[in-house]
Amino acid sequence: MVEPKSVVYHVGGGTLDTGSPFKTHLNFRNNLKMLFKNLPLPSLFVVIPIRLLLDAVAAITFLKQKNGFFHFFAIVKAHFAFYFSIPKLISKRQKISQKNNLLGKMHWSILYKNKISGIKCFSDL
Repeated sequence: MVEPKSVVYHVGGGTLDTGSPFKTHLNFRNNLKMLFKNLPLPSLFVVIPIRLLLDAVAAITFLKQKNGFFHFFAIVKAHFAFYFSIPKLISKRQKISQKNNLLGKMHWSILYKNKISGIKCFSDL
């Protein structure tokens, strides 16, 4: 979805080093929160378990890297932060008006499109 009138007031993760475990924590936590707040309820019960499985694979992959334990722990910490924030997210979710217009919504995972279908460029999605 796109909101052309939106304004960005920060540079995102631009201030954190790409190898920072804290950045890993924020990326995983914030993505889980975004999914929980914005997915339609039926999709939520499908996407979140798949996401948990993919995050487990990512965490194990980090363990194979030098200093990967810190990123592994960051993912675990992100999940606990997400679980404990669910009551607050439920109230935020109720405030978000779910729009029926899903123009621009991906019908397949970008991960699937990239790894299985071999699509490398965003413009080809």
